[in-house]
Amino acid sequence: MSAHPQRPRALLILGMHRSGTSAVTRVVNLLGANIGKNILLPGHGNSEGFWEHFEAVHVDHDMLLAFGHTWFDIRRLPADWQQQAAGREALERIKGIIQKEFVGQPLVAIKDPRMCLTAPLWIEAFEAAGFEVQCLFVVRDPREVADSLQAREKWPREPIFLLWAHYMMEAMLATRQCKRSLITYDQLLDDWRGTLHRVTSELQLAWPRGEDATASDIDAFLHKGHRHHTAAGDIGAKDSAKDMPPFVAEFYADCLAVANGHDDWSKLDEAALTLRKISDLFTPHLDNLATQHEVAQNQLTAKVQAFENLLKTIVSNIQPKS
Repeated sequence: MSAHPQRPRALLILGMHRSGTSAVTRVVNLLGANIGKNILLPGHGNSEGFWEHFEAVHVDHDMLLAFGHTWFDIRRLPADWQQQAAGREALERIKGIIQKEFVGQPLVAIKDPRMCLTAPLWIEAFEAAGFEVQCLFVVRDPREVADSLQAREKWPREPIFLLWAHYMMEAMLATRQCKRSLITYDQLLDDWRGTLHRVTSELQLAWPRGEDATASDIDAFLHKGHRHHTAAGDIGAKDSAKDMPPFVAEFYADCLAVANGHDDWSKLDEAALTLRKISDLFTPHLDNLATQHEVAQNQLTAKVQAFENLLKTIVSNIQPKS
């Protein structure tokens, strides 16, 4: 018996919304990773299931909201957000989830796309509970992400590329000290066995359930019929990057290099640092605009309320004609 038993593993599945993280989470769950009991039911936009922990989603949502942010915000959180009251409260809630759902499990996996923005808290909480934290990035062609979100949310397509880059930036920089592996949604759909073999090698994982015992279930789950948005052309071709911003195209190409084993993570981390410097320029301006909007909204609400009160007074003073 080893004098140093292996620490339990916590696998954070990280990726932008509409990138295939739900499919990956279900696959690793079928392979034996514990994802908890309180799981979101399938819903609009994902009939096969989100495979997200209900409480984890609410912790991340509430934490972002406490700072005046949303899941579709491109602003960075304050530099000291982890030390502020909202960050500390979220950390304690995460520790509670871990104690209730995951302590004693050899391999757990958790996924919420917002975790790209809140990963430092999850890493801190799992490490405090004795887990070794590892990260599995899931990347999908940004054009497909943009098409999918545009169809679901009725948003303009162009800003979605910046949102994609923002999620990638925050997740990359938060996980530099963790073991990481990166796969694409295409790789999962085309060859899940080879893709997961690479993940197990890079992260030195052992799945609680063997591939032979789960292959038929995974094959049945991973069917391409639910993939509604497919970008045309290979990102490596010159013409393929014309319909996305150059920085995003380059960032995605670097992701593909890592996913295909042709490069290390250094270019991705450098790109994330570059984007963070740019973000530091526009975030204060957007914060100021958000504050001005909130003040204007409050003033408008007060004026509407005053008008309604005045109208009620006028109506009550009108004497009915005899």
